[in-house]
Amino acid sequence: YAAEINTFSPASYWPLTDTGSVPYPTTVPGTQTLADSSSHANTATASGGVSFGATGPTTLGTSSGIALDGSTGYVQTANSYANPGGFSLVAWFKTTTTSGGTIIGFDSSQNNETGNPNYSDRLLWMDNTGHLVWAVYDNGVTDEITTASAYNTGAWFQVVVEEGSAGAKIYVNDVLVASNATYTAGQSY
Repeated sequence: YAAEINTFSPASYWPLTDTGSVPYPTTVPGTQTLADSSSHANTATASGGVSFGATGPTTLGTSSGIALDGSTGYVQTANSYANPGGFSLVAWFKTTTTSGGTIIGFDSSQNNETGNPNYSDRLLWMDNTGHLVWAVYDNGVTDEITTASAYNTGAWFQVVVEEGSAGAKIYVNDVLVASNATYTAGQSY
């Protein structure tokens, strides 16, 4: 899987298979560096309620991953991408949450300790009913697409979001599940 991902020359690829020197069952003291397996050395940091060595999707050729506590845990990078567009985001997730939360996306600045960026845009999250939502904020209007199915079943899912001149698309396990051709840009920052 890792070799195949790297054939696409990703800007970043975090397999999140780090075990850390010590698995932290609750709050990571400070931050923990997570390796970037692309050629760009774009390391990420895990902060807050993050556990290392969690069971990951076996389809990736590894059984390791990280677990976020659903309230204070997050992973971020310090690298900056001005007005990102024409990209794909890929994430694997497994949850049974009924409280929703962000899966992956862009912020105008790194999160502070409470996880509040200045601007959040180009975000994929799960709503309280388990549906995936992709949103961009374009010229004062929030554009969202939402999946018809819920994915908070406790199974592993691969989600891919494509954003570009052909609009926004959400794929789950290689199946197109939501799209809108008019959502082509997000907030400028």
